[in-house]
Amino acid sequence: MKVLLLTPLLQHNAWEDDINTKWPPLGLLYIASSLEKAGHQCQLVERRRIIKEKPRSPANLKVCDDTMMDEIRAFRPDVIAVSAMTFHIMDSYRACTRIKQEFPDVEIIIGGSHPTAVPERTLKECPAIDFVVKGEGEEVMLQFCDGMTPRDKIEGLYFRDAAAADGIAFTGIREVVDNITSLPWPALHLVDREFYFSPSSQLFRGFYLRGTTMFTSRGCPFKCAFCQSPQISVSNSGKFVRSRDAQEVVAEVRHLIDTYGIEGIYFSDDVFTVHRARVEELCKAFIEGGINQKIVWCCNVRVDLVDDKLLSLMKQAGCVKMLFGIESGSDESLVRLNKGGQANARRNIETIKKVQAHGIGCETGIILGLPDDTKEDILATMRMLEECKPARVNRGKLYPIPGTQYYNELLAKGKVDPNIPWDEIYTHYTRSDFTFAAMPAHEFRKLAAKFDRRVTMPTNYKFMIRSNWKRHPNVAIRQFFLMIAHVTVLYFPLGFQDWLRATVEKFRFKSKYVFE
Repeated sequence: MKVLLLTPLLQHNAWEDDINTKWPPLGLLYIASSLEKAGHQCQLVERRRIIKEKPRSPANLKVCDDTMMDEIRAFRPDVIAVSAMTFHIMDSYRACTRIKQEFPDVEIIIGGSHPTAVPERTLKECPAIDFVVKGEGEEVMLQFCDGMTPRDKIEGLYFRDAAAADGIAFTGIREVVDNITSLPWPALHLVDREFYFSPSSQLFRGFYLRGTTMFTSRGCPFKCAFCQSPQISVSNSGKFVRSRDAQEVVAEVRHLIDTYGIEGIYFSDDVFTVHRARVEELCKAFIEGGINQKIVWCCNVRVDLVDDKLLSLMKQAGCVKMLFGIESGSDESLVRLNKGGQANARRNIETIKKVQAHGIGCETGIILGLPDDTKEDILATMRMLEECKPARVNRGKLYPIPGTQYYNELLAKGKVDPNIPWDEIYTHYTRSDFTFAAMPAHEFRKLAAKFDRRVTMPTNYKFMIRSNWKRHPNVAIRQFFLMIAHVTVLYFPLGFQDWLRATVEKFRFKSKYVFE
């Protein structure tokens, strides 16, 4: 069977960040490799790689649609599989509708975190979509494409059925892939090699190198209120947190080095150190096999899942940066966030200092505008960062996503409008002056500007300068002047900042100069 795998565009108001991402669509590529192993023919069409860095105008979107259709006509697929998060879903609807108009007999199946969260609504909102996958997709797609299993017998599927309640049937919860080591490596041969494996500072956010992403485990045991992982954990049955065999991970790393010339890997597991013994085995294999001399790597970690012994080993194995989702420097906010474990503000500070003492850079994820946050909560976060001095600060604002605890709570309280189109949620709640915090919007904006000029911008630009000064001085010099300009702007009135931001987006300076 011929299977076309489609990646949609990011919503228009976050477009600049998407066209420069160096993250291959690993979810679809794992599905593709599983299908190819079973004898099916696969092709990947990435709408974001069709439009590339062109402005998202009606004319360019038409070219994107037309090019997509040309590729579909040439391939003549039997099935089209789409993967989407919330900020992709509206373009998924657009693409599926266009495809169905010309190819009414081609089955269209969609998966990903957004359809998993709202499967019935997805089918109702887009008549062009025939099936929704709930949870993991590899085994569902294998059964879907084998030609021997009736659709209503494939667990994990939603589809239209006039006889079912509300016109939509569900075949039941499906068990996860228990042994993820058995999955074939993602089909990277299908992607745009020149784009994904060219040097960039985007993937490692500071290190200018040829890198890529990779999974060594699946699942997270924690249940943070802003995250979709808890929702995904109940979308299948079976053990949610699973790790790959260390030696098999080493083999894939060698393959990436030999085949694609990789210089760095971002292990994008939810929590890389959740299974400590496996991490120790993996690090020792990197050291013994000389991999630590060929690549550097970074990973996502929690402050309560590392210690001096493990940090020393990870440093020897080639780890140059850790990403901590600490979210807040207020213990009260962390309780509301449902961070769990032993995460608290003092532990955040102590762990970040400890990690950097081992010569490993720390990137911290911070969320401002959390429900019920006060001015003191935000100032506590700022003071925490000024004390522990991480290498980089990834400062965001709460984005209420369906399937998360926060979304459900805010929806129940009437603080989120369920009728806002999916691609307007980011604009309405995150990009605008709106805040869920316990303060007026203008006060929040002033606090956020103060936060950025004192912490976010100086920290991030200095990291870029230090990381690239020796190997890429032209990149470092550019970042130095951008730092001066950016921090200076944050001292101006908010109205002027808004005007300047609109001007920058209009002329697309961001993609050209910041994300090289």
